[in-house]
Amino acid sequence: MTTDSKTGGIGSVMKRGIAVLGLVAVVGLVEGCIIDTDPGPPAVCLDSSITFDWVITANGISRSCAQVGATTVSIMVDNMTMIADFDCSAFAGTTQPVIGGVSHAVSLALSDAGGNILSELAPTHITTRCGGITDLGTVEFSLTQ
Repeated sequence: MTTDSKTGGIGSVMKRGIAVLGLVAVVGLVEGCIIDTDPGPPAVCLDSSITFDWVITANGISRSCAQVGATTVSIMVDNMTMIADFDCSAFAGTTQPVIGGVSHAVSLALSDAGGNILSELAPTHITTRCGGITDLGTVEFSLTQ
């Protein structure tokens, strides 16, 4: 038996060396591969105004503010934390900014010059946009006369 056959020879040593070198390279690559799951600092959510327009109906027929004696449309946000009043005849309004990106309880009311509520919409929850304007769309104040 020759020395090469006992030890596996030079070729065998080189193959083992290349295999070890390859393993070290793979471990080095995997070790250097870091997956970052940290989302970083929270995004800044700017305040948002709430805008809406309205229509008034009485017995299913479209009416003007004067026809029903209405003078004011009010929006109450977060259990009256903020109340914004608009002239009824404007038929649209936009609030001052509220905290953006969160849910707000919103109520709307139509009232006369004496503050008497003529029509009130059931409270609802809306989530405001982060910055800009959140549009409620058109709301209907319905009266029975």
